[in-house]
Order: sequence, then C-alpha cells, then structure tokens
Amino acid sequence: MYPDKYVRTAKDVPADEHFAIIENESVYIPGDERSRTNPGHGYPAETRQFVSYEAYFTKEKFLEAINELENPKFGNKKEYVALKVTPIKVTMTVNVNVNV
Repeated sequence: MYPDKYVRTAKDVPADEHFAIIENESVYIPGDERSRTNPGHGYPAETRQFVSYEAYFTKEKFLEAINELENPKFGNKKEYVALKVTPIKVTMTVNVNVNV
C-alpha cells in the first residue's frame, strides 16, 4: 500500500487533518579508508537513525496500510506508530506601545 504522500520535510506535511504512519528507518554509512587503516583519522562507519512519515487522506487506505504492517505474509513486522494528525496554524502578532 502506497501512502497518499511521503513526508520528507516539515513543508511536506499536509495542512489538512490526515492519518499517518511513522516507522523507524536507518542507513549504514561505511567509513573511509583512512579510518580503517589509521584509527582516529578520516571518518568512522556509522548507522544513522531517522523516521519515515507516510500520510494517508482516507481512513480506508490508512487501515489497509496498517493491515499490511501487521500481516506476516507481507514480511517481517516493522516497528511503527499510527497517528491521526490535526495540524494547527501558528500566527504571531507584535504589539508596540509608546508611552510619552
């Protein structure tokens, strides 16, 4: 099941109420040759952790995606969080008072 929108940046989050699935993801970055041959130099290997945010605009599609995550026939169960998201608009006002 593909989400209605993959959210990669804060600007990508839908402005309307929606459902979301957040999953743990990681990427392995191998170190460079200098770090292997001369410890303390170059940069070492690392695994960077991040989250994946998938937005769903209908409850039916969202439940279908949850079913795929929970159903063993689709592969190993991944850790996830299911959300109903209600974005809010933030506004700022400036008040200037002058006392003479």
